[in-house]
Amino acid sequence: MKQAAYICLATLQSIWGRWNSALVTVFGVALVVAVLASTLMMSQGIEAQLTQNARADWHIVLRQGAVVESMSDLAPEVQGAIAQAMTDLPEVVLQRHLVSSVVLPRLDSDASRAVGVRGLTSDARIQSPGFRLVDGRGIRSGAREVLVGALVGFSFASVGLDDEVEIGGVAFKVVGIFEAQGMGAAELWADLPMLMDALGRTSISSLRIYHRDGDVAQLQARLADHDRLRVEVTPEVEFFTAQSSMRLFAFVATAVSLIMAFGATLGAMNLMFIAVDARRLEVATLRALGFGPGIVTLSILFESLLLTLLGGLFGLGFCVLVFEGTPYIAGSMASITTLLTMTPQIALTGLLWAGVVGCLAGIPAAWRGVRVPIYEGLRAP
Repeated sequence: MKQAAYICLATLQSIWGRWNSALVTVFGVALVVAVLASTLMMSQGIEAQLTQNARADWHIVLRQGAVVESMSDLAPEVQGAIAQAMTDLPEVVLQRHLVSSVVLPRLDSDASRAVGVRGLTSDARIQSPGFRLVDGRGIRSGAREVLVGALVGFSFASVGLDDEVEIGGVAFKVVGIFEAQGMGAAELWADLPMLMDALGRTSISSLRIYHRDGDVAQLQARLADHDRLRVEVTPEVEFFTAQSSMRLFAFVATAVSLIMAFGATLGAMNLMFIAVDARRLEVATLRALGFGPGIVTLSILFESLLLTLLGGLFGLGFCVLVFEGTPYIAGSMASITTLLTMTPQIALTGLLWAGVVGCLAGIPAAWRGVRVPIYEGLRAP
């Protein structure tokens, strides 16, 4: 143990004498971890927006083949047939949703992005997960008014109280700001009949069904008995979890970080070889004094892991300082806004990547260092 402590202390002194090359290693790994962590923050933020929207015992009905609400279309006769099929089930609640989008100007640039607009009845708004008015008032039935999700206000202009938003060529007045779990906080909400009138629609996008027993098979069987109903019933939890297009971020994060980590590993390995060459006399002296190959290997691995883990901490710190609490907008047809947050899982993943880079860089250098004959090392300048 004393030998290990001594060798680690000597390694620290040696690193200080080669601070410029050590700094390059730290910076390279910090860049890799920062890219990985920031992309994972985006991915997990979007996934949280989707999954927090799901409610147990609730199901969503979409037109057959539609994978998102904006692609679905349920005509009035379909809605009536579904309601009729549910009449004798205990404690059934039906909610009608109409989903569209409106283009709003960004706060941070001259560009514009599409933001989701959802038409709901007053009961559906109140029953939405985590719904709470934070400013203004609620929508009056039959009025051209909208509520703005709190996250929309972080990133878009012209959505403050008393502003007007044009939807389908009709002006809707902003009367309130609300918070809600999941996707709701990144949308605009309007009275369902008024939104249908503004868009010239008689159909809706989806039906939400609450069934006390939560038996999706029973609901599917009832709707399957109606030949004219070409619809699909999916539990909300399953529907929002399956939004795989948003999980593309996690794949991109891993792929990009793997490429960058490969480059950082080669760079760190090269610097560790240089460090071993620079410490050739020191390593040979330690071995001549009786320090075994294991202790020498520990010295080189300690240096490699120390530098890469420092780089990982700097990369995570950069993400927290720059991105923590920053609104991020994803999506093209209708954007999703989320606040970036560093989680313990992301921080641990970043440090693990840094540790892997340190091991991959340090092991070959350590193997090379202990294979140098002692007499050759003692002749080093």
